[in-house]
Amino acid sequence: MAKVKIVADSTCDLPIAVIKNLDIEIIPANVIFGDQMYSHYDISND
Repeated sequence: MAKVKIVADSTCDLPIAVIKNLDIEIIPANVIFGDQMYSHYDISND
C-alpha cells in the first residue's frame, strides 16, 4: 500500500488545528518581490 503525505507551503492559510489534525507537512516558501527575496518569516499578508 502506498503511503501518502499532505504537504503545503508556508504561505498556505490553513488553520493550525487542521495542520496538526491532518499531520500536514509545512515546507518553507520564499517570496520574491522586486529584487528582494523574503522568507515567510520576513513578510506578512499586509
